[in-house]
Amino acid sequence: MTSVALLRTDVILLCRDGAYHKAFLKLLSSGFETEAIASVWRLFYRQLRSSDSFALTQEVRRRMSEAALYCAEIALDDADLALRQEQPERARILIEAAYGAWPTDPEVRMTLFRAVERSDPARALQLIEVLAKGTPEAALKRIDLLRSIDRVHDAMKATDEAMIRFGELSRLWVRKARINEALQEWEAALAVWRRLLEAEPKNVPSTWLRVVQLTSRLQRMDERDDAVLGFLASRPDVVAHAEMAEHIDDTQFLEAALLAHCAQPQSEDTAKQDAALFEILLNTGQVGLAQYLNSLRGPLLGPLSTLLQDGQKTYDWPKVPRTPAVAARVKSPSCLLPLPPVSGLARPDYCFDPASDRLLLVNSSLNAGGAERQLVMLVESLLNGGMPKENIHVALFSLVRDRGQAHFLEDLVALGIVIHDLRQDHMGLHDKVSLGAEASLLPGAMRRDVAMLTPLVRSLRPKVVHAWQDRPALSAGWVCAQELVPRLVISTRNMTPSRRGGTPIKVDRDLLRALARLPNTVLSSNSLAGVRDYEDWLDLPVRSAHLLPNGIEVGQKPLRRASKRRGVRVRGVFRFSHAKRPFLWLDTMALLQEIYGEPIEPTLYGTGPLEAEMRRHAEQIGLVGLKIVTGEKDRDVIYGGADLVLLMSQVEGTPNALLEAQCEGLLVAGCDVGGTRDAMFEPGAGPDAGSLLLPPSVTARKAAELLKEWLPSALKSPRAPRRNHIKKNFSSEALGRISMGLYQMPPGVE
Repeated sequence: MTSVALLRTDVILLCRDGAYHKAFLKLLSSGFETEAIASVWRLFYRQLRSSDSFALTQEVRRRMSEAALYCAEIALDDADLALRQEQPERARILIEAAYGAWPTDPEVRMTLFRAVERSDPARALQLIEVLAKGTPEAALKRIDLLRSIDRVHDAMKATDEAMIRFGELSRLWVRKARINEALQEWEAALAVWRRLLEAEPKNVPSTWLRVVQLTSRLQRMDERDDAVLGFLASRPDVVAHAEMAEHIDDTQFLEAALLAHCAQPQSEDTAKQDAALFEILLNTGQVGLAQYLNSLRGPLLGPLSTLLQDGQKTYDWPKVPRTPAVAARVKSPSCLLPLPPVSGLARPDYCFDPASDRLLLVNSSLNAGGAERQLVMLVESLLNGGMPKENIHVALFSLVRDRGQAHFLEDLVALGIVIHDLRQDHMGLHDKVSLGAEASLLPGAMRRDVAMLTPLVRSLRPKVVHAWQDRPALSAGWVCAQELVPRLVISTRNMTPSRRGGTPIKVDRDLLRALARLPNTVLSSNSLAGVRDYEDWLDLPVRSAHLLPNGIEVGQKPLRRASKRRGVRVRGVFRFSHAKRPFLWLDTMALLQEIYGEPIEPTLYGTGPLEAEMRRHAEQIGLVGLKIVTGEKDRDVIYGGADLVLLMSQVEGTPNALLEAQCEGLLVAGCDVGGTRDAMFEPGAGPDAGSLLLPPSVTARKAAELLKEWLPSALKSPRAPRRNHIKKNFSSEALGRISMGLYQMPPGVE
């Protein structure tokens, strides 16, 4: 019998030469029981782990486990296997039992990080902190974890640190671009993606796609079209075509690529593309095209394949079409209509009692927008009207501060009502919510929203759900129809998608119409123009929709006296987007400075994708003394010291800025679009009213001339009538009173 020491030496030498099978046979023929030479077997296993002899490694693990020779290395391998089998908790237990809670070995520490990164992100950050200084892979893990828990600014800092430590790797530049997007730094993100196009030609299809998305968001349509051509020249596969078709809203773009793809013989590569394409089609609502692909290449995803087949019977879809063009007509959620018959049943015993019943307000977020401000104002008004704060719940789909989604959160928190951050509350649970079979065929974004909102509605059982803006209204409306909520109130956007400037927002018209026609649904808009616009767009009878005017807190402070300083201080308070025509505003100010006899001092308050371009434009046209302020909420700061608030929107609902300005007694001027006329005190009555309506398609030159003629007399007009106009027609008390009327309105009443 060979001595243990000699056996150990032989095994080491054989492993050094890569003769692992000979070493294994040496151990088996040594004459020792496995447990008697446990240290040699553990030594052999450690050597095997660094080899590519997978089958032999598994056999050695089996023999050692049978002999109760479990060791730390085996625990590490078992933990890795558990992670591959999506059992992170088992992996955590194995690592901690063998190595403790804070292992120092880099491989072990990384495995434990992977095991806890979802369940305990704070601990995961501590585990990866040291490793991130050693390798780019660990640095990327740290960056991605920070992004996943919405610490976006910290993720950017970590990216910059990694670039200093490891160089400007392309993977780090990709992270930087995506973080720029999360921070709504569109110009910076676009610059990074363009840099990557030059540096990494092998990734051009996906990179071109990002350029298309950002130029569309920045509303640079010529640049977007050039980017689409660049995308096509990069020879994208059918999956990339599907993603691009969604962003440019061109189904024909996809149909040709789908035909060419399905003409290829099936292989391992095309099978992977089929699965990815099928998922993209379902996530973008292209149910017909998914059905078409499934019929030629399927079944691709078992349960969903069955659902597609059942859908033909349930919803009377056409038989599987022979061409993609015909298949493209079947889109979700329209193809899931009509809604279940029970959704349309009137509730004759319906009665909302604010003292005992729950109200649920739903919106996307609390961005710095007019609708979000009105939501806060409504809550305050309802509380002032006597509704108990515990009966008012507000659900937001996302409240990430670093993404600007919590602008009004402090104001809402101060009111003491219940706030639900749906994304945070249901993180990782979306796929576990039991929904109807039809919900599986909703577009991906809407399906996630429905999965987040459904548990809350089921637990609260609100008597009224009040959804703000079109896209949240679709998700909330779907949930209300399925869960039989007694009353759904939808507060629409200012104008229908067909009338908005810039990149159109995708809103499913058929589903919104179906929801609006339910007897327990009330459709509202904040201007008469908006009411009529939605009635026309949805083919609803006149007076089907209701006016819910914006509310303003007038307050009791005495009006400021007009400034005696020479000149005119002009404010613009709006989002920096094409719909608000900021370049027309800047051009008008520059021309007014040229022709008006006194100084014109322009100041802009707002945020938006055009800010950088606006600054450049102001410099190019020689606009003097322009100030641009972002992130300010204090009305005293925004309107203090001003003489005039000017709004030159192309489309508009009821403009909050003009209401707030008149509440302060200021002069107002704006283009005659949407609800601008309704917002003004006696528009068209002359300078004494202090309200100037400009033509909808006015030029900068004409606007400057009209302002020059109007201002001298208007500046002398009394301020009190303008405040009284707001107090009478747009007070917060009126907002609460009218909203309560909509909540308590019997079904079917116009």
